[in-house]
Amino acid sequence: MSVRNSAAGNRNQNLLRIFALLSMVAFSPAIMADAEEMFVKKKFVEARDLAASSSSLDNLGILGWSQFMLDDYGSAMSSFRKLEKVWPNDFDALLGVAWVLTKTGAYQEAGKYVARAESLAMGWQRPMVYDLKGWLAMKQGNIEAAAKHFQNEDNEPMAAGRSDSSVGLGWLAFNSGDLAKAKLAFERGLSRDSKCFFCRDGLARIALVRGEFKEALNQVLGGIETTGDNHGLNTLLSSVLIAINDPALGKKTYADLINRYPKVPAYTIGLGYALLAEGQAAGAEAEFRKVLAADPANVSAQAGIGALQILKTGMVKDGWDAYFKGEYDKALGLFDAKRGQAAAVKNPSAEDGRGWTLLAQGKARDARDAFRAAIAMDPQFFYSSSGLAAAESKLLVAYRQAWGLLDLGRLDEAVTVFGKARNDTPADLQWLVQDGLGWVSFFRKDYAAAEKTFAEILAANKDAYLSEMGLGRVALERKDYSAAAKHVSRSLLLNPYQVLASYTIPAAKLVDAGQFRDAKDILARGERIYPYSADIHFLLARAQSGLNEERSAGLSLAKAAELAPFYIDPVFDKVSLGSQSKQTALLSLAWGLYYGGNAAAAAKRFEQYAAMGGRAVSGLLGIGWAQLALNNSPNARKAFEAAIKGGDSGDAFAGLGWVHLGSGQLGEAEKNFKSALKAIPYHASAQSGLANIQYRKTELVKEGWAAYFKGDYLKALAAFEAKAAAAVNAKNPASEDGRGWTLLAMGETRSAANAFDKALKIDPDYYSAQSGRIAARRAELVLYQQAWGHLEAGQFEQARAKFESARKESPAEFAWLVDDGLAWLALYKKDYDGAEKAFQAIVAKTPGAYLSHKGLGYVAVERKQFPAAAKSLATAFSLAPYQGVSSYLSSALKMLDAKAYVQAKEVLGAGEMAYPYSSDIQYLLARAMIGLGDVEAAGRKAAAAAALAPTYIEPAFDRLNLPPKAAREALASLGWGLYFAGDHANAIKRFDAALRAGATDPNISRGKGFALFRQGKYRDAVPLLEVAMKQEPGKLLPIVEVVPIPGTKESWTIEYTAGSTLAWAHYRLGSNAKADELFAEAISANPFAIDALTGRGYTRLALKDANSAQTYFERALKISPAYPDARQGLAAVKKP
Repeated sequence: MSVRNSAAGNRNQNLLRIFALLSMVAFSPAIMADAEEMFVKKKFVEARDLAASSSSLDNLGILGWSQFMLDDYGSAMSSFRKLEKVWPNDFDALLGVAWVLTKTGAYQEAGKYVARAESLAMGWQRPMVYDLKGWLAMKQGNIEAAAKHFQNEDNEPMAAGRSDSSVGLGWLAFNSGDLAKAKLAFERGLSRDSKCFFCRDGLARIALVRGEFKEALNQVLGGIETTGDNHGLNTLLSSVLIAINDPALGKKTYADLINRYPKVPAYTIGLGYALLAEGQAAGAEAEFRKVLAADPANVSAQAGIGALQILKTGMVKDGWDAYFKGEYDKALGLFDAKRGQAAAVKNPSAEDGRGWTLLAQGKARDARDAFRAAIAMDPQFFYSSSGLAAAESKLLVAYRQAWGLLDLGRLDEAVTVFGKARNDTPADLQWLVQDGLGWVSFFRKDYAAAEKTFAEILAANKDAYLSEMGLGRVALERKDYSAAAKHVSRSLLLNPYQVLASYTIPAAKLVDAGQFRDAKDILARGERIYPYSADIHFLLARAQSGLNEERSAGLSLAKAAELAPFYIDPVFDKVSLGSQSKQTALLSLAWGLYYGGNAAAAAKRFEQYAAMGGRAVSGLLGIGWAQLALNNSPNARKAFEAAIKGGDSGDAFAGLGWVHLGSGQLGEAEKNFKSALKAIPYHASAQSGLANIQYRKTELVKEGWAAYFKGDYLKALAAFEAKAAAAVNAKNPASEDGRGWTLLAMGETRSAANAFDKALKIDPDYYSAQSGRIAARRAELVLYQQAWGHLEAGQFEQARAKFESARKESPAEFAWLVDDGLAWLALYKKDYDGAEKAFQAIVAKTPGAYLSHKGLGYVAVERKQFPAAAKSLATAFSLAPYQGVSSYLSSALKMLDAKAYVQAKEVLGAGEMAYPYSSDIQYLLARAMIGLGDVEAAGRKAAAAAALAPTYIEPAFDRLNLPPKAAREALASLGWGLYFAGDHANAIKRFDAALRAGATDPNISRGKGFALFRQGKYRDAVPLLEVAMKQEPGKLLPIVEVVPIPGTKESWTIEYTAGSTLAWAHYRLGSNAKADELFAEAISANPFAIDALTGRGYTRLALKDANSAQTYFERALKISPAYPDARQGLAAVKKP
């Protein structure tokens, strides 16, 4: 970079202003000369320290550039800003500010400062401007502009002998994946300037990528020889030594560096970690302590001490894995299992793990006991010390209440409750109350008071991690980033299990300030505690990017995108990375968006991946699936065919199958789906495609299935049999398959089995009949059925005995059913490893064992391995779709609760095909769609659920939290469902909610009018019915309702309108003449309107026209002789 000579170049220019200020500013010319000399020699630590000890304004420029070269961008910005304040048109100050803004991602503001610096630049300063313009363009992704700026820099006469343009061009090529071109550029720079450590840094990275580890080490050490201490080279050295994997070489390398540079703590820390990697804990601790003796707040050395503590937790690694996944019951069991072994060697890790797990479960008292047991074994195990403080604070009721108020921003109330908390707080915990008051001051922005409180607490209690964090937060607000990093780091060392925000808030502020190294140290520790936090990984990517650790930044960004694609998508492009490093992250983001249901956003990211040079087959597949979801079949087909040429023969064939299926080419579709299954057995999408093709065959017998799903088996059987001849002629097994399932539901297992056999003679691959045949045979196995009865009753030993006895009655073809039953027994007993092993053995021998595929899915659900679960369940449901609706619901519910919305949608989608009239499935699909961000689809599913079972859905509907626009249709559907169910009060509530949400369908207001009428609120109903009547029969058709006949088991069908109901309302209100007029209009419109005929009979009777009344009642009874209202009216006419 050009900046390394800018301060020296400006020195002569600045002499005049320095002499002009001599009377105001005292400085030492010797110090200035020494600082400048150290800077030119690239000894930036020495240059920084010398410049900092001077009060010279000219030395301020050297200080700023030294801080910049040490990646201390926050301090560098402070120095440059001070210089700018005194000399607003100083080239050094403006260029320095521009560089820091570029490094911290404030590109627009950086551009303004570059322009100002360029306007002031003298001829010999122009290469510096071009260099910065090149880097700024590179960071913004404008590769062509960057290359042009670096070339212009190279062409400047004053650039001769400088390496800056070569460094820029090298990184440009490296980030684009052209390692050969990058190597030539870096070597060219090194030939121009033998002390170009940036060139050696680039050459080392190229060698590392190529696997040339010894060459990488030589280049890194060559760079260190030039500068002595550089964070980028130090980090790279660690990566190279890890890659070489020679502990002896690692120790020797760091020992040699310590001999040469004894004042550089990074090498002592590096030796500590090298010893730690060999398990030499005592030696490692000695090295870390050496650094801490000189600098007690050294973040990296503190992290080393923390790593020593973590080394002790290796014994309970499985317990922590479960803990970090939120599986606290499992974690506690694993920690408990290691208690004896750990205690035998005085290792506190098992008790410590128990403590944190119990604390997470809300069992603070038990947690406190566990932490005390850990501390008794090792008083220096500070994780347990902080855990004990956390547990005891949970037991202080008033203290917890005060923090609750503090979190809500109710500061005055919090102060009062903290005061009350003193009374029930033991003397050794009084610091917690004082600490809480310190945080009150912090949130009031009284940083001086907060700092004083926190410092006093720490003076008396050095392990008060909350107060240590408080000092860190105060320092952040004051932009004292060095102090902030030290305090935050020590707080997290004392208690790494603080809330996520304890990592992310300080790290975000440090990243924004350009303190990438400190942020990275904090986030690397946070990653260990919160491995599934997208925030941690995203911020880590930003920090690594700022440190030019492109490969690591790309991996961190990919992890963040995988964990939370919708959350990361809007901010993804804020991480500045080269195309090569960004490709993996783009693929991760694109697939996450696709599986999350946003095909449009996914397509955009897949195309961006391709535009950046991505050529992986998974990128082509992504384009294909995204375009298919967007109904762009031509582009989807093109991408899938390209993927096949690229070597994929599974997913791509499945995709092509769906393309053909969408265009009605069933033969081609089936061919491609079978090709996919040949390449990847049990491929979920291909199986689903084949199931879809087979499901289409049921169109011929849809009346039979409609009756089946309603439980009308006799009607269903008749409907299936009526289509038998047509099905046979079409070589369609659907009729016999339907007969089989219906007979099975009727308990006629033998006949059902025969029907399935007939279906399979027509089509041997018909999944539904295959699974039906198994289900029918299962039903005939008496002992096997008894075993399942015991299993579902929790009588496990009786179940095991019956299953073993059932082997004798099971035909060889179905012997796997017994093994499957025993596998389910293991699952019920939560022996997931045993269940998985058994299920896998069964499906390996019997691929059609749908129950075992389902078992594998259930095991994966319990382990929260939801993608694997969805895959196994898709196989099970494609083999046997009619397994009972609970088979779909139980797994989907657990997926939804765990926010695995993509997989829940897959499972429920299969369930919807098999059970289209299940309100549960529709409701859970609404939940899944909300989780995926598709609120419109959620609204449609909620409406379907409400229509299917309104009174069942009513209590749960509001838990969906649908936005008003999406809820309109569902609210209206729910209102009508409740109305027809007779719950008129809730119907009105839902109709009103639909109208408030902006619904404009006039049928909603009409529904409210009907409901008010049924409640007897005739006056309230009249205006609504009057408006609705004007839109009948054009927009609003008559309502047809089946109504039970009171006192009988019969019912009758009535048809009514807003007009006829309005007439009845006026009749009830005593306006007989108006009612008579309205009934007459209704009859004129429809002479067979039985409701209006009956109504006019009553109005004529009220108007003393008995003869006419009799006529209308009789006309009504000719249409429906049993119509109760008409019969009662006629009786009233004839009554003497």
